[in-house]
Parts: sequence; C-alpha cells; structure tokens
Amino acid sequence: MSRGPRQELLEDRVLGPAGVELLYRAVRSVAVARRFPPPDGCDRWDIDAVQSVAHEFLDSERATRRLAAILISSTDEVSFEALLHTAVLNMHRDRGRRTDRGALVLRVNEILSDSQEFRRDNQDATRWTLTAGHDGPSTVPTRELEAAALGVTDIKVPRWTSAARRAPSADRPSFIRLLTAVLQRAGGSLSAVDLARACEPRLDGRAIPITVDLDVLEYLGADSSTRPTEDGVLSAMTARSIFDGLSERERLLLATHDVSVREAARTVGIGHSQAALLRRRLFEHLRSELTGDPDAEDISSNLLEIADQWMTTRTGGHGATF
Repeated sequence: MSRGPRQELLEDRVLGPAGVELLYRAVRSVAVARRFPPPDGCDRWDIDAVQSVAHEFLDSERATRRLAAILISSTDEVSFEALLHTAVLNMHRDRGRRTDRGALVLRVNEILSDSQEFRRDNQDATRWTLTAGHDGPSTVPTRELEAAALGVTDIKVPRWTSAARRAPSADRPSFIRLLTAVLQRAGGSLSAVDLARACEPRLDGRAIPITVDLDVLEYLGADSSTRPTEDGVLSAMTARSIFDGLSERERLLLATHDVSVREAARTVGIGHSQAALLRRRLFEHLRSELTGDPDAEDISSNLLEIADQWMTTRTGGHGATF
C-alpha cells in the first residue's frame, strides 16, 4: 500500500514523492484559482514556474518549521493536505506583498528625488527629511509613523487601463501629502524603505496582515480582525503544539503566570513552595523550547493567549471543574 504525503513526512522526516507531487499541485491550483502572477522570467504557470515556487517553499529558512507545524497540527492525510494548501496560499500572498512593497519603495524614491518638498539628510545621504526638516535619524516608532499616514484623508488613485503595467498606488500630490505627514511626525530623517512601510497600510489594505483560512486553523479563533501573516500562523501552530504537550498542572501554572505564587498555588491545589518550584521549572522548560527561535516572542504571546482561553473554558464554560 502506497504511503500518503503525511505518512512519508512522519516516517522519513522529509517530503517524499507523494508530498512533492501534492506540493506541486497545491502551488499551481492556488496560484491559478487566486490569480497570483507567475515568478519572474515566466509568463504562465507552467511546470518551470510551479517548480520554482515549490522549491522556494522548501528551500526557505522557514521550510523545516513550516512542515513540522503542518505535520503536528494535522490528524490525517485530508487535514494535512488542507493545511499544506493554506501554507502555500500564505506563501503566495507573502510573495505578492514583497513584490508590491518593492514597487512602492521605488515610487517613494522617485517622489523624494523629484520633489522640492524633500531633501537628503546631510549626515546620511541614504535618508530623507523635509526641506526645512531636521537631520539625523528619527526615533519615532513605526506604528506612530503609520498613524500619521493613516490620518491623511484625501488620497486619489488615478484611473488605470494598462494591463501590462502595475497600477499606481496614488497620484503624485497624494504621495507628497503622505510623505510630508510622515516626516513631520518623524521629526528627523527616514529611509525610503521606512517611508514606504509607514505609508503602505494607508495605500493598500493588503498590507495589513494577511488573512488565513480560519476554518482550517480552527484553534486560532473566529476573530478574523487579527489577520495573521504566515509567520503569525506558524507561531500560533507552534504555540498550540507546545501547549498540547503540557500536563494539566503545567497548563494551570501557565494560565496563572500573572498572579502571585500563593494565588497560583491555591488555583492549582498545591503548596506555595511546590508551586514556586514547578513554575520555575515550567518557565525554564519553555525557555529551552524557544531558545534560538526568531519568533520566540510571538510564540510566547500565543502560548499565553491559548492558556488564558483554556482557563476561561475550564473555569467558566460548560463542564468547568471549579
């Protein structure tokens, strides 16, 4: 009896022939169904285009973790295929966002270079400020720069009929107003990349993190306003895997991480000295699990959220034990 893609990965720890075939199908079917453009150098989704994107999926630095998360979260071949399709969809979306962002940076550079409202920083020619603005890098957080861009209300997008060239995000006066608002809030100089990143949510709703298929990843919850990116999805999947491996006592200690040891001890039903010891061991275990992971902070945040939701269900929902 032939093995399915999930069984191959489970037994061999690599994507086998059935898995590769499934990946190729997923790359092409998702791309065609969602009308994603083929990679550079390809004019259609032929075998070369499909293999190029599939190999990018497997060769990226997230590949091992991505496949492990899909394997852990799936229960059979059907759910494995569904999760793989979701991962492929999110990769296609990430590729599209990178392309769009690159075009936006080029446009921002063009506006900065051609407009008298802006000049290069005298201390660093790679950065920009207002003509009467301050030199030296801005220290204002990105979220505040984005808020300044979101406050610009009169954004006009030119009518566009060309099928061969990318439609502009906004007309020139709109771009100047956006960049001016961001640099006024910055109080210093910013790179073209920084400026593009600040303007992106105002110009394109797709820049606000990508939506995933929540009916497949049920444990992420029904609130689609969170709109996680692929990294966010993988962090949530990793957090769920860690949480599922904890004992009930460990889950209780995690859910009571923000209260005193004595209060946690009462909740768990043990002495406070034992609670302190077990809590310390649990946190050391979690740190060892996440050491070296570039998304450790996001995973930790997801883990605490899962614990809080579990605790609410356990204590206040149907079938609560206390």
